[in-house]
Amino acid sequence: MTTETAPAAPQAVSGKEYQLLINGQHVAPKSGEMMERRYPANNDVTVAKFPKANEEDVDAAIEAARKAFDSGGWSNAPARNRSAVLRRAADKIRAEQSDLARLLASEVGKPLSEAGIEVALTADVFEYYAGLALDIKGQVISNYVSDAIGMILKEPVGVVGIITPWNFPMLLASDVHAVHDVRAGAHPDGGGRAGGRGERRDWLGQDGGRADRRFAAGG
Repeated sequence: MTTETAPAAPQAVSGKEYQLLINGQHVAPKSGEMMERRYPANNDVTVAKFPKANEEDVDAAIEAARKAFDSGGWSNAPARNRSAVLRRAADKIRAEQSDLARLLASEVGKPLSEAGIEVALTADVFEYYAGLALDIKGQVISNYVSDAIGMILKEPVGVVGIITPWNFPMLLASDVHAVHDVRAGAHPDGGGRAGGRGERRDWLGQDGGRADRRFAAGG
């Protein structure tokens, strides 16, 4: 059995101060309050600072996601287009796997090898649902009466709000959203999402080009 010893300094420190992502724009929280995420190995290094969202921020995110959903830009996009977006997300995650793994290990405190596995699995989730976007089918029920056919069609319900755990921030933020019948964010059936994490949750998802966003419009 092998073990990994946490270094005295983080694997990667962005030093960035993040904002909320609402309606495609980075905005400060209504309260103006910020929180620090410190390196778990010794608590001496501030890895990043991120905003403390309140009810007003959540309402704004939900409103933006609803408008994005109603606009049809994503929810009415052809399945082939949605699939292509998800595949590009998977490709980008894989291209940045090493950097993302170091960020994840520094922030959450897990071994670098485990962080690398999580990043790889996150890319797999996006790739899986990229394929599923091209394979969503309805169902016909025809054996109840002789003169009628019942049809079941899967359609996006709309905006959902999700709070994800901290221990597998990338994987759960993508996988938990995707496995429900009501999809979230950029998932194949075109639903919208306003997502977030609790007070002590991670900031990794906010970094530019990452798959997950703290608060995002669903388009």
